[in-house]
Amino acid sequence: MSGSKQRYVFIDFDNLKNIKFNKLEKVCDKLFILIDEKEKKIPFKLVREVQRLGRNVKWVSAVANDKGNFDLQLAFLLGRMHQKAHKDIEFAILTNDTSFDDLVEFVNINGRACIRIKRKKTKREKRVVEQLEHKETVLPTLELKHISDTNNESYELIAHAASETIERLIQSGNRPAQVEVLKDYILMYHKDELITKNVDAVLEEIANRNEIKIEQNEVLYNF
Repeated sequence: MSGSKQRYVFIDFDNLKNIKFNKLEKVCDKLFILIDEKEKKIPFKLVREVQRLGRNVKWVSAVANDKGNFDLQLAFLLGRMHQKAHKDIEFAILTNDTSFDDLVEFVNINGRACIRIKRKKTKREKRVVEQLEHKETVLPTLELKHISDTNNESYELIAHAASETIERLIQSGNRPAQVEVLKDYILMYHKDELITKNVDAVLEEIANRNEIKIEQNEVLYNF
């Protein structure tokens, strides 16, 4: 991963099998893979790709009696590394499981940048979702604070914060999946009191530029 900021990525084996590793490699300095100790089949192609990271990949054995237990072990691994790693190292959990969002927020509150990155669903997963949906639903969008009544100077600061946030997200590969986590991300880099009080306005500005879309507290990216 280029740049001075390092990122540790945490992922379970099932998610690892369903991603494009060449993309993960570009945004990852160290990779922690949680795998069931009973796992017997690891594709050779996957092993070959992962080993390109050399000593920066760590296979962590876990007991996967059920999914909840497996998630707890992943949370424990992240907590243990939080104690060991320098606070400037960013953590990223690669999963579509929203149950990790509270953990991500807790880690951010405790002084470390942490995000959850959504994995693109496979065609099979999309078919399953379609089969479960009995009718089409329209997700409500988040109502953001209007910024049209702000003065020019305030708007310039908000617009500048929006531009910097977009650029930083693109360069770093960050994709906070939840609105509150994205707000924390913005505030982590912008300590100005105006931005602190108007972080919703920054989100609205980014959305107005069609860089993101917010649906049911979930952030969808167009870059």
